[in-house]
Amino acid sequence: MVLDLACGTGQNFDGIAAAIGSTGKIIGVDLSKGMLAKARARAEKAAWSNVTLIEANAELVGPALVGVEQVDRVIVALGLTAIPNWERAFQGAWGLLRPGGRFVILDVYAEQRTLQTWLVERLAQAHLDRLVWTPLEVSSIAFERHDTGAAPREFGGTLFVASGTKGEGS
Repeated sequence: MVLDLACGTGQNFDGIAAAIGSTGKIIGVDLSKGMLAKARARAEKAAWSNVTLIEANAELVGPALVGVEQVDRVIVALGLTAIPNWERAFQGAWGLLRPGGRFVILDVYAEQRTLQTWLVERLAQAHLDRLVWTPLEVSSIAFERHDTGAAPREFGGTLFVASGTKGEGS
């Protein structure tokens, strides 16, 4: 079972569905009704019956919201820099992750401020100066963070992938 937090239009569903097969489950959470409509259309077009979409604030994610006690994986792509209380959203998703489960963040970090950074922050209502990988680095085992090599001019900063595994005692 995979939680796609701030799933938007469901862009990650293709890769997730391929990895989990028809017996796995995808739970997508997003605040935007319009984004979820596109995610729903994507799931319907692909005939994925294993996708559950929830319109909700990512800051409120937990068992009561998603209807399960644990998930095997969490992915947050371009979401933590845009969620106002991103630490709360991270903690809620981390709390859902089973021990041994993997948490993945794909996001942008801008150490230096540029015009492109400003534009991306305004358009996406994001904060590209947030160190959104740090709670994962502190909480997980087998933490990794890699820059993707994507041109900063496209994203307003450095596009990175961070991942970590939840330990038994976490």
